[in-house]
Amino acid sequence: MFETRHIRSGSQTLPRRAGILGALTLCAFMTFPASAGEKNVLILEQQGTRNSVTVDQTNASQSQVGGVEIIEGAAFSDTEFNVLSLDLQPNTAAENPILQLGADNVADITVDGVGGAVFLQQGANINDGNNTATIDINTTGDSLAAILQAGSNNNAGLTVIGNTTEGRILQLGDNNDAQLQVGLDGLPANGAQATVTQDGNNNTTNVQVVGISNGQYSYTVQANGTTTSVPVTIQTNGASVSVTQTQF
Repeated sequence: MFETRHIRSGSQTLPRRAGILGALTLCAFMTFPASAGEKNVLILEQQGTRNSVTVDQTNASQSQVGGVEIIEGAAFSDTEFNVLSLDLQPNTAAENPILQLGADNVADITVDGVGGAVFLQQGANINDGNNTATIDINTTGDSLAAILQAGSNNNAGLTVIGNTTEGRILQLGDNNDAQLQVGLDGLPANGAQATVTQDGNNNTTNVQVVGISNGQYSYTVQANGTTTSVPVTIQTNGASVSVTQTQF
């Protein structure tokens, strides 16, 4: 069964867009059909022109694409995400759709398994555009994938394998490319969190995380024009790993 939760069209302010992203006004709300399994929810909003999104929940159950609020930290890399309960907080969840702002943004989202939640924002304002995001979740539990691209011409690919896993890519700037895989084939990332943050322009980063037991992993680039020639691989037994690459 597929269920679409949506908010009323009209003019409203979305509190989750304040701060880093600025306060935005909701002018229109559009819903699109998605291929869906059992008890899946899609909450979607697009502002601008020629934006497209494909959502496939055919092989998922109890998943939600949307209904995840952003919690800003002291730094951009400290941004957190909170999955809202559609049963206990239906109105608040409906006010936090996956969002695309501007023009020519493309998103492709696939969720398999039981559970899973997605936060997606492409563009910080109506003048941004040409962002591309691909999200694949293969889970049997409470996985979260979150992509936020504040700028234009950014590309992000995020694959999450395993349960109680986060993912998360945030890009602040233009012409950035980030690829993140949490949990490799045969080695699910149980209880892991992984964040790739790129603050700057023209950066390319590829990170693969293998997490066993609980752990937190972050890879932060504060630079312009950096490239990882081969994927950065983080493999640990629950220890916290933080890597910061600075070139300003």
